[in-house]
Amino acid sequence: MHRTWKRPLISLLAPVILLSLAVLVEAATCVVAPGDTLFLLAQRYGTTVSNLMRQNGLASATIYPGQRFTVTAQSAQAGGYVVKSGDTLFLIAKRYGISVESLKTANSMTSDYLEAGRGLTIPGASSGSTSTGKYTVQSGDTFYLLAVRFGTTIGAIQRANGLSGTMLYTGQQLSIPSSGGQSTPTGISQADLELLARVVSAESAGEPYIGQVAVAATILNRLNDPKYPKTIADVIYQYTDGAYQYSPVMDGRINEPASDSAIAAVYDALNGWDPSYGANGFYNPYKTDNPWVLSQPVTTSIGDHVFFRY
Repeated sequence: MHRTWKRPLISLLAPVILLSLAVLVEAATCVVAPGDTLFLLAQRYGTTVSNLMRQNGLASATIYPGQRFTVTAQSAQAGGYVVKSGDTLFLIAKRYGISVESLKTANSMTSDYLEAGRGLTIPGASSGSTSTGKYTVQSGDTFYLLAVRFGTTIGAIQRANGLSGTMLYTGQQLSIPSSGGQSTPTGISQADLELLARVVSAESAGEPYIGQVAVAATILNRLNDPKYPKTIADVIYQYTDGAYQYSPVMDGRINEPASDSAIAAVYDALNGWDPSYGANGFYNPYKTDNPWVLSQPVTTSIGDHVFFRY
């Protein structure tokens, strides 16, 4: 889909760092194999693309077979918490029903500065529980940040609370579903996940999160449409009438690393959330004058995208 490339004004994921004795750090050296990408390596070793690039002094996401990497994976001990993107001391303290000061004291912290991937000792916390129960919405909360924080999905939170929209208000009580974290859906390879996340990232950078999920959903909807190929890769790389179906394939943006929000959006779409209402295409009305595209039945509009199905 042709659209205007826009630089995101505000990152959906705030970088954060902290040190804690509750974190087990396992350093390893890996050798890049044919077909490996930074995303696949990050998934394999339980870290992030940005961490891999920072740890190895990489300026780009291009890697080569035979290249050696230092990989540091982290996990929390009992009574610990691994900070996720978007976390703050205030939100973590609220989640566990403790004060910010007690959290800082337990971790010998003198500032509120955090970084994703490091661990915190949670005073009085116990291990083994995956049910988060009730949560009171705080100022600045969004469905996306709550899903990341509690290791679940936006769709799961909406279903648990009988909600269909994405608006939250301060003081709202939410039921947070139990979750063991995100897992790869059956039949979807890591390579497919990465490819889908990359095209979603390129097509919907700067769009609201719900719009990113909708873009992912339109691609998945094509898998169930007899007019289109039957694999994610074939749908994304489809070439008909002298053109690719998605402009990032044509201009090379599909080779750029996927954003964390695009990866989360792909999981939400794979888990059944379809804000596009069954659409199998989308376009930017300010950049498209194709009469056939403009004549198709519209299912919804989100951000700069109009979604349609034919």
